[in-house]
Amino acid sequence: MKSQHIFYVLALFALLFTACKEDPKEPQKPQESIFYPATGLYGANILSDDVTEVDANLEYSMSAETPSGSDLKIILKDGLWFYDPHATTNWTVTSYNDNTQSQIFTVTQTGKRSDLYLSFDDKDPNQSAITVEYYENGAVTPTKTKQLNIRL
Repeated sequence: MKSQHIFYVLALFALLFTACKEDPKEPQKPQESIFYPATGLYGANILSDDVTEVDANLEYSMSAETPSGSDLKIILKDGLWFYDPHATTNWTVTSYNDNTQSQIFTVTQTGKRSDLYLSFDDKDPNQSAITVEYYENGAVTPTKTKQLNIRL
């Protein structure tokens, strides 16, 4: 009788284990995408696909909406720009690297909108474009790259 109880207990555990496993045939819920709105608090959003040119000394936003559980890092390269640390919402910003002419912007908390104020330098006539690299959800290589052409 005792061995029969052990058999039932083992059969129950086996049934529970297989019932709790995900069915590999069920479609997985896709992770929500990071959204780059057309505008932010300070003007056109440089992260939006529609923005490919910027005017020197006009105000721009760098804005993103990151779903909870995602992450986003943006690297600006190859030029000069100005951001206002007092007009920054939900971004952590590194110091500007003079050697590589780059700066890293990382979303601080997901599930919230991130925005900051940016303007671009008009003092260097040789500067014609800035590279924007997007690193989404832990990517070690850019998930997207674009050039922002600067109109003086």
